[in-house]
Amino acid sequence: MVWSVRKILGVQKAGHIGTLDPIADGVLPICLDRSTRIIQFLTPLQKTYRATLQLGSETDTQDATGRLVITKDPSMVTEGQIKQ
Repeated sequence: MVWSVRKILGVQKAGHIGTLDPIADGVLPICLDRSTRIIQFLTPLQKTYRATLQLGSETDTQDATGRLVITKDPSMVTEGQIKQ
């Protein structure tokens, strides 16, 4: 990604702040040239994620890309179990 940005924009330096999981979507901040100096200060900042859950389901990969292997009634799931 960074190599492509450098080539397309014709800049010497480019660096990204963090990574995205393969199935995630969102913004990948990229710093260019002199602004790459601030990456060290931005990297440790806390990230926020938003997710959609399907309670009572389990896949063979433990994510949305897998094959559904278990389906249970989600009405007994507690908030504490979700936070765990």
